[in-house]
Amino acid sequence: MNSTERILIAGSFVTVTVTYAASTVVAQLRALRSAKSGNSKLVVGLDVEWLSHDDRNAKVALLQLCSGTHCLIVQLHHLDYIPTELLHFLADPTVDFVGVGITNDAHKLREDYGWGVGNAVELAPLAAKKKGPFGGQGLADLSRAVVGITIDKPSRSACVDWTLKHLSHDHIVYAATDAYVSYLIGEKLLAN
Repeated sequence: MNSTERILIAGSFVTVTVTYAASTVVAQLRALRSAKSGNSKLVVGLDVEWLSHDDRNAKVALLQLCSGTHCLIVQLHHLDYIPTELLHFLADPTVDFVGVGITNDAHKLREDYGWGVGNAVELAPLAAKKKGPFGGQGLADLSRAVVGITIDKPSRSACVDWTLKHLSHDHIVYAATDAYVSYLIGEKLLAN
């Protein structure tokens, strides 16, 4: 699958590229880097999906990266080759990768592929530090508390086979939503 579409997520149109072509990954990493504003660090929402979150032996199938209004979904099971630019991007200390459970996601990427994530920032503790205590540690709770957004994603996509070569529109929306909303929360919290 190599597709780009504009998808409405959390009230904004986001350009989402789904690919297993290394050349597209490299081009889209440049687009993500261009989302950086001013002299601040680049903030990138990061999430991963694998066949079943109950099966720790299943390898990460999708890597989702979002910054600004660009999201890149990399189909790792079908990627023609691993571009070094992707490894350098993930290891870049000038990029703040943000997410809920990102420490586990970064560990899973290292465990499955040997890739390091240079600067993984957990959103729940950051939000508690910046905003004070509030109910809930999940992305939906943080989204409401920090950026005032209620997450609306297709629930039936939660238990999908992420190794499929052709993902449905609902699967793409589901995969992009967590990374994009993580970006929004991280951008707000790290700006203060």
